[in-house]
Amino acid sequence: MHYDLKCIYTFLFTSKSVNEGHPDKICDQVSDVILDACLEQDPESNVACETCTKTKMVIVFGEITTKAKVNYEKIVRDTCRGIGFTSADVGLDADNCKVLVNIEQQSPDIAQGVHAHLSKKPEEIGVGDQGHMFGYATDETPELMPLTHVLATKLTKIAVDLKEHVIKPVIPSKYLDDKTIFHLNPYGRFVIGGQHGDAGLTGRKIIIHTIPMGVGVLMVMVLSQERIQPRWIVAVHTLLGNAISVSEPLSVFVDTYKTNKIPDKDILALVKEVFDFMPGMISINLDLKRGGNFRHQRTSAYGHFGLDPDFTCEIVKPLKPKA
Repeated sequence: MHYDLKCIYTFLFTSKSVNEGHPDKICDQVSDVILDACLEQDPESNVACETCTKTKMVIVFGEITTKAKVNYEKIVRDTCRGIGFTSADVGLDADNCKVLVNIEQQSPDIAQGVHAHLSKKPEEIGVGDQGHMFGYATDETPELMPLTHVLATKLTKIAVDLKEHVIKPVIPSKYLDDKTIFHLNPYGRFVIGGQHGDAGLTGRKIIIHTIPMGVGVLMVMVLSQERIQPRWIVAVHTLLGNAISVSEPLSVFVDTYKTNKIPDKDILALVKEVFDFMPGMISINLDLKRGGNFRHQRTSAYGHFGLDPDFTCEIVKPLKPKA
């Protein structure tokens, strides 16, 4: 974003990030691997998969309608083992923990209203729930994400949390000075972690790992489409409002925070012209029905955006004003 620096005072803006071993992120990864497994066999799967975890236990529940044959318990154990949870001493032993699965099919009432049991055309498909989806992008980093978010995410990827060998190599020197304060484990003692110290739940870290936000589980098919779409719009804050089973969004809003060179209303007109916000078309444009190869799991830790071009939401679509 471009501002008149003379009019801005110094203030602190913080971002948080957690790694793949956090109980909430374990749950995100389990749900996303289940989504991948369903989509790999059946691209028309409807997946609303919740996961929660506590000491020595993982529970998977929700509504899934799919033709895929999925071993949910095996996915839970394999995912937890891959993250590194192989001992009860750290809160979870992937091979010996309790795994409870309670999966039912999508409500026929919802199925009828959203996609008429898969009989609707893509442009006719409605959303699966009411929701407000916010999107944001900024040009202050190559990833088009806020600088603090990018730096926090990079720091969580490094195992040894030392100021000299971790923080300073990651954060550009221009953001550090003699007034910088480092809070390294301000608890003093932090030994009990993982499921011993905190329960985990799918979607609870949605705000810190993605700029778009809304209700429900991040990777629920219909909702994820609405959340990913606003990220495609560069240098503006966008808002989509939807009503259950209705294909057209009730509202589309744009705010450029006074960084605009043309009126916001003209940018909004361009946005509506370039982007199709109907859920069925979003699913096609963002290739959301493609699963397998742990594609969706890759978005479940260390940020959902700023990844690679395999995710079409990373391909910038320029808005060109008419002459």
